Amino acid sequence: MSPEFVADLVSRWNGTVGEMPSLQQKITEPTSDDILSDLDCMVRAAQHDIHEFADARRLEDIHSSRLDELLGRFGWLVVALRDWKATDDPHDRRLYGALAAAAVWDVGGGLWCALTPLVQNTAPLVAALYRILSSRKVQPMVPSDTPLWEREHLDRLLEADRCADWTALAEVTPAFQLSLPDIGFTQAARALCVIDLPKLAAFASGMATWFEAAYLLAALSPVDSYRIAAESRGARVWFAALEQLANRRQKALSHDEGTALRALFEAMVGDVAAWPAFMQAFNPYPVRHPLMQRPLGQALASAPTAAIHAYVDSIEMADNEGCAREVATCLTEFRKHASTELRCVLWCRAYERWDRWSFGLANGRHLTEPAQSVLDFALIGWLLECAPEEFVQAEMAAFEERLRILEAEWHASLTAFRSALNLLLSRYLIFNHAYYMDAESENWLPSIEQSLPTALTSAYARARYGEN
Repeated sequence: MSPEFVADLVSRWNGTVGEMPSLQQKITEPTSDDILSDLDCMVRAAQHDIHEFADARRLEDIHSSRLDELLGRFGWLVVALRDWKATDDPHDRRLYGALAAAAVWDVGGGLWCALTPLVQNTAPLVAALYRILSSRKVQPMVPSDTPLWEREHLDRLLEADRCADWTALAEVTPAFQLSLPDIGFTQAARALCVIDLPKLAAFASGMATWFEAAYLLAALSPVDSYRIAAESRGARVWFAALEQLANRRQKALSHDEGTALRALFEAMVGDVAAWPAFMQAFNPYPVRHPLMQRPLGQALASAPTAAIHAYVDSIEMADNEGCAREVATCLTEFRKHASTELRCVLWCRAYERWDRWSFGLANGRHLTEPAQSVLDFALIGWLLECAPEEFVQAEMAAFEERLRILEAEWHASLTAFRSALNLLLSRYLIFNHAYYMDAESENWLPSIEQSLPTALTSAYARARYGEN
């Protein structure tokens, strides 16, 4: 059954209420005192009650003589939810039976959006659904024979979570496998996301641990998990949403998911205290989180200056082709959506950081060849859109004089000299690329194979300095 099938079913429902015989038998004849133990049996019973219609893609595929039967069984779910009262169902068995039936109808997602208009006066139902969410105690199980190093790993996670140290927490969460929410919890969360999203977001923001927040978001679709996180304004829920995306998902984002993730980032950038920590947690190596890059770039296009600075400052500068490509993906979106003034804020911050970094030579690094940085896209942006043209020309023209000075200086070794020479050349190449780059070009990333300055192209220079 598809979401379109369910929506069509809702539009055709005429108030008919039938029976779900197998499910109703499971509701009235418990096999255990623990309702969660009976939940899977309820789901199988609901599947049995509608299995004849499970393969139908359209209502037109169902013979008219059977359509009323299907509408009646769907009507049972509507009435079970609409008329539910705690006084009539003290042990919640009818409520859990309705959620089991909802799980069967909700195969393709979207059931609750279609169903909600039919379920009016939902205050008792909403209160019961929150009671279901609150009843789950999500915490790690530590068997008695757990090795000491695993216990210490868990202790580090719990301490980082307690202190809201998102960078430290991001380092340890990938090692933990999260349990999947049960069907009752999942359907309760999905229902509340449609019926009562603001209150559900507030509920989420009050969760005390990452385990709890992650458990709730795992019950929702990615779009809804990002919507809840954005609405919650809670840093722990933000972390759970991003951690889920970073470590527990591989497939590309859909358009709707990308839009919802952008809205989440837009909610986060205004938190001047938390945003830098999240950038340090998830952005030092953008190649690790490619799914974040486009929505992040779009959100940065309307971010305050402090948030843009935190983005630039979080990225590890060392040359990394994969990271440079992902940064370019992010900043291409930023470039499309940001104002000229805001672009210059980011480009300028990137240039200042790159200029101070100086390819890491101050930290004992040696350049064996001309190098690039992960911020090259932003550097080109600064040179094309912000820096005076005379500055770029002067930088290129100064290469020969800087080479002459370099030759006159004392160097500890030939390696040190060549490293200093490659630093000059690396700097020259980025300016040279910008000088000849079309500002309207979509791809600003430079290639390392560019024309050398005149001072290094002669046979004498190649013999003196070697091939660069």
